[in-house]
Amino acid sequence: AMSGGVPTTTLSARGNRAKQRPFTYFDAFVRTFSDPYDAETNPRGFINLAVAQNQLTVDAIQQRLREALTKEGTIPDSSASYDDMKGSARLRKAMAAHLRKRVATAGTSVAKALDRTLTPENIIISSGAGAVIENLAFCVANEDDFVMIPAPYYPAFPNDLRARLGVECAPVRRGAFAHIEYEKLDSALHKVDQNVVLESLYHLPTPEDFERDMRKMIATKSVGGEYKGKCAAIIICNPENPTGVKYGGQEVANVVEWAVNNRIHVIIDEVYACSSFNESKTEHLSGFDIALSRGDDCVYKDYVHVIYSLSKDFCASGYRLGALWTQNAEVHRSMDNISYFCAVPGPMQCALCEVMEDDDWMDWFVKENARRLKSQYDCLVEELKALNELNDDFDLDRRMVTPASGMFVFIDLSPFVQGAAADGPASETSFWNDVYDEAKLVLTPGRDCEMNIVGWYRICFASVPRETLATGIRRLVDVIRARR
Repeated sequence: AMSGGVPTTTLSARGNRAKQRPFTYFDAFVRTFSDPYDAETNPRGFINLAVAQNQLTVDAIQQRLREALTKEGTIPDSSASYDDMKGSARLRKAMAAHLRKRVATAGTSVAKALDRTLTPENIIISSGAGAVIENLAFCVANEDDFVMIPAPYYPAFPNDLRARLGVECAPVRRGAFAHIEYEKLDSALHKVDQNVVLESLYHLPTPEDFERDMRKMIATKSVGGEYKGKCAAIIICNPENPTGVKYGGQEVANVVEWAVNNRIHVIIDEVYACSSFNESKTEHLSGFDIALSRGDDCVYKDYVHVIYSLSKDFCASGYRLGALWTQNAEVHRSMDNISYFCAVPGPMQCALCEVMEDDDWMDWFVKENARRLKSQYDCLVEELKALNELNDDFDLDRRMVTPASGMFVFIDLSPFVQGAAADGPASETSFWNDVYDEAKLVLTPGRDCEMNIVGWYRICFASVPRETLATGIRRLVDVIRARR
């Protein structure tokens, strides 16, 4: 574009697309970094509970990594040279063993198939799950295609898919509240039974929900002229972010079957698989078990992919290590090429092999981390109970999804969001702003997770020490009390 002979931008259309903020509260989020809370030196600083990061057991993984790095022979000279860009054979073997032992739920029916397929050859290692998702979407989706994801979902998915690929995210609604349009909430809000909404969040949308919303997307796009994109893939995050729910194996299997029959790729994201700290309400099945449940069905082989990462389960988002398991030979051929752009540094791979091959330590870590997550979660719930006193319509047990896994809770604060029924989205934002300005506390707004009912927020409880968490929730309670 030119204005009076001067280009209005120095960037390509793609470069401009990448300038978009990854989520609505991005700038506010970044401001917190220059004024962080510290009990001693900055007691009025910001407390950020909008990052799904686990700091609770970081001491243990860092200690183990340091031991690995200083051990004689861990980092051979060969690690300074090019290696397989999909990860060294040794690291892929260690990852396969970890997935086989701690992530696959290994129903006996598929145990033999797991031994045959959960192998280093079927694994690709890249710098983080974000890179894995982007590269997999690059292989299976065209620009303007869309990927369907059960909503509420992880707020960064849209950016992961849109920034470079131009692939859109389409939320899939659960039948219980699929009819509600976030922007036109006023008339619909009172028809929503909170208990029904809460209960439905423990379940995956059904194949019928996927089918209905896929048709809706196609209809919406065709209104603007020729319908450009198709549904290329679905993402199932299990355990789920933002709710921490583990979906029942049968529910997931039903949706996978629907997608595969429609030749839609299935991406099962299991980055919270080893962060379970509460009893699950359902019988959980891993994506590996579901992918292999059809024996040698070659369509399942080509269309079901599983993603994993060390970031969440091992408190290691800075290590940049993600993994893709797929039996699709074409995807492997493409990844042989594009993995080059996001390979993990050689010395880091060597050090992480040392860590991951230490089977006893890995077992210990998963147990110890779960213990710390549970204790931090209990602290959060204790502090949140203070909200029960502030409004007759608020009962924590009926307003919060009880997580089985992960490091966050998804909570309905609508009784405290003044004007939730009348002003809808604006009231959710103004409540968030009050909490940000007055409590100096950052939560993830429901709208960033594509929740279509006003007043829901995600609270990440593992990114700060326990005292900081307690302080943050007390500030939240104080702001709510002051707004009454």
